[in-house]
Amino acid sequence: MKKGKLLIISGPSGVGKTTIVRDLLKIDGIVKSVSATTRERRHQETDGRDYYFYTKKQFQKGLEKGKFLEYAEIFDNLYGTPREPVEDAVKNGKVVILEIDVQGANSIRKLGLDHFSIFVLPPNIDELNRRLTKRHSESPQDAERRLKIAKDEISQKDLYNACVVNDDVSRAVAEIKDILIKDGIL
Repeated sequence: MKKGKLLIISGPSGVGKTTIVRDLLKIDGIVKSVSATTRERRHQETDGRDYYFYTKKQFQKGLEKGKFLEYAEIFDNLYGTPREPVEDAVKNGKVVILEIDVQGANSIRKLGLDHFSIFVLPPNIDELNRRLTKRHSESPQDAERRLKIAKDEISQKDLYNACVVNDDVSRAVAEIKDILIKDGIL
């Protein structure tokens, strides 16, 4: 059986991580870790598929019991990676995608877990700003705040094993697949 691996996919809000991950999931042997969050569910999201939606109290209880590999507070909401399903999938030889922010990736690094990390970049800041303001779930203030945080996250891209610019989703997915094959992950 092929050895499983954690695959961290990070990048600023609005860069297209979720779309890229959906395409990567079409590759045999790749699964996605479903994150937990305390934020409000968006209209198109399904509990257990897109996220596990918790109350702050439920999330805190999980933290106390060591149920998360990592967690972070972002925009007054908690996000975390449930430990057990990730560990089970890796043991079963799967490449497990963790679609997490820079804070979460840093937490995984500190744990010393075997992983490979890819940072997804926008073509440029103007395009990222356009994507953020186009989102119906974003107020102009939220988009502005996310853009400021995006610049900080981009400054940490060198902590990742590879960086991919998402100016075209199919091209970005193909580039990621090539990187994973070259590094023996696929």
